[in-house]
Amino acid sequence: MEKSPILQMAKADIAAARARSGMKLAPYKPQISLNGVASAGNGSMIFPSSVMPYNYSQTQPGTQAVGNATLMWRVWNFGRDALARRSSEAEIGLYEARSELAGSDVVLSVRDAFASVVFRRDVLFSKQEALRAAKEMLRITVAKFDEGSAPKAFVFRAQADVSSMERELAMAQADVDEALAMLRERVGLDQVDPMQFGSWDESLVAPESLQAAIEIALKSHPEVRIARWNLESARLTSRDASRSRLPELSFMAMGDWMGSRMMPGSTSSKAGLVLSFPLSDGGERSSLKREADAMIVKMEQELRMAELKVQSAVAAAYAPWSSVEAQRRATQDGLTASLEAFRVMQERYDAGKAVLVELIDTRVQVARARTEVADVERYARSTWSRLMRAIGKV
Repeated sequence: MEKSPILQMAKADIAAARARSGMKLAPYKPQISLNGVASAGNGSMIFPSSVMPYNYSQTQPGTQAVGNATLMWRVWNFGRDALARRSSEAEIGLYEARSELAGSDVVLSVRDAFASVVFRRDVLFSKQEALRAAKEMLRITVAKFDEGSAPKAFVFRAQADVSSMERELAMAQADVDEALAMLRERVGLDQVDPMQFGSWDESLVAPESLQAAIEIALKSHPEVRIARWNLESARLTSRDASRSRLPELSFMAMGDWMGSRMMPGSTSSKAGLVLSFPLSDGGERSSLKREADAMIVKMEQELRMAELKVQSAVAAAYAPWSSVEAQRRATQDGLTASLEAFRVMQERYDAGKAVLVELIDTRVQVARARTEVADVERYARSTWSRLMRAIGKV
């Protein structure tokens, strides 16, 4: 499944979230800029730099060159750097949970497609066995006709039955090929790519009760985790908005070089601390705080909705899964009875005590019973896959 476009996009989202993590932490790390100014003219001008940390260079009349280096580091900010780090972790966790959710959808679709292939192969096997039985009936009927104990019509009827089973076998093979084409699409393979198809090797193990399944889902389901990460992000945004109204202490250091035609080059440097108090910003920070608090309320309700949705999905998926064992027993008993009926009817037909149509009916019943057994196994795999998706297990 590594080639699945959906999984590749999910991985790209995680990589982008990790990149944004560096962007969020960058303002709280040391920043250095190098700036140079060359000017000519008869006035005094101030030239600002264009990259962080900003600096300003004042030039005098005449031709002059100025160079400077600036260092700025926000050394104390009441924990806003820690909040930025936690916010980054929350965003990465959010996209990882989204990736798992996308992955669980891909896994479900692949399991469904794989179960369809297995089922259609089982049906193909059933048709092969039915054709073998039909050919055997034709052989016996021809022998009985040669002996004079069966009419010519029985031979024609047996030949028609063989032709019918050959047609059904060809259709079953086409169904297998169609299912394989769908499986290739689900796993992200081109139709011409080589693919080794094996057998279903996953154990159909599920929680023993609905309550246990719900408890697992509420802890691990990606949709619940997404809602929790969204709530955590809203809470961190609210805390950051509160701390943005607190003062910040920054360390700054600058070095300058200046030279012109009128004087030799000179250098200077200075370092110091800058304490900034955000006294008033027209209510921007207060508005951000109120918005973040409102988002907390919204995210709390979204978490509750996610929990209710997951519980409902688990209950809906657990009901059909709980019926699988009863269906298995019933279809297996039906197959056993059908095989025994066919055996008895074949003996009666060989002894001249049953007509061909009775033997064909029991043969058809065996084929139908085999298909029902295969269909129950497909149903078991499908319902188990949906239960695992509802629980949040891949």
